[in-house]
Amino acid sequence: MKRSSVITLRLTDWENDLITQKADDCQLTKSEYVRQLALGHEPKARLTEEQMTLLQDVRKIRYELQQMSNFFSREDSDSWRVTHYWLDKAIAKLKPLLKL
Repeated sequence: MKRSSVITLRLTDWENDLITQKADDCQLTKSEYVRQLALGHEPKARLTEEQMTLLQDVRKIRYELQQMSNFFSREDSDSWRVTHYWLDKAIAKLKPLLKL
């Protein structure tokens, strides 16, 4: 459906800056951001590239921790060498994230 109606809105500089920032955070135009609010939606801020990369790293670490958990739940969990390998791998990935 083509949009043809226009609404003019007066804002203070502070209000305009706030709406601009929030729209940018959601990767929306100001018009689309205000339209979604007016229609009862709550636009959500998008993750930055850095946040997406960190989320992927945390997911990988979660997988490795799950592997360790699975290892310990097996009956043949006597192999310290394998356990040590998984722990070292998880610690190596956590250190940069935690800035250690």
